Amino acid sequence: MSAIEEFAAILENTDVVKQALRILKEEPAFLLAEICREYERSSRQPIPDHRLRSIGYMGEAATKALISAGLVKKQSGGSTSLYVYEPTAEGLKWWEKLKAEGFYKR
Repeated sequence: MSAIEEFAAILENTDVVKQALRILKEEPAFLLAEICREYERSSRQPIPDHRLRSIGYMGEAATKALISAGLVKKQSGGSTSLYVYEPTAEGLKWWEKLKAEGFYKR
């Protein structure tokens, strides 16, 4: 095992890193739920970035992960926001699965 692998293993055993890894896994699901809820409330209009609560590095990483996985589309926002987000058909399917388990509630 290399020094960096040993070092990472030490850190991965801390509560702080365990919590960060959990958040990194869960934040995209919460963000997808937020986008899908707003999408349905707005009669299926793309959601402006300023209406999303997920902010900061984890929020940005979650957004990029959803786009990269093909669960959300990002488009130019026009005059009211920088970007708007719209769930894909696959994203909506995943949201239904998450809703069924009650996961999306914060």
